[in-house]
Amino acid sequence: MSDTVGKRIQILRKKRNWTQLDLAEEVGISSTYMGEIERSETNVSYEILAKIAKALDIPLSDLVLYSDKLSLIENKDTLVEIIELLSSRSLDIQHDVLSIIEIYLSGNDRESSK
Repeated sequence: MSDTVGKRIQILRKKRNWTQLDLAEEVGISSTYMGEIERSETNVSYEILAKIAKALDIPLSDLVLYSDKLSLIENKDTLVEIIELLSSRSLDIQHDVLSIIEIYLSGNDRESSK
């Protein structure tokens, strides 16, 4: 399992304000094993990944969605902090923040091309 899938599980778990123990109990595994999964220290069966997805109430594909892009991020903890900040905000605010990020990045793209 790639480390990005483990990080994705952690992000989705934290977004729900769950501990590793909370998710582990929903899945039927130990919290130690859940920690190993999130840190990508162990191989995980398809069956366990499916149970994790079900517990998080998402399609299994959402666990691996964007995992290739997430692997390009050097400081994944920053991304987790951003997600935590946004998860408690309304959808409108989340969209506003996305727009601000897009504007900021497009400005930086213009600056770097000079």
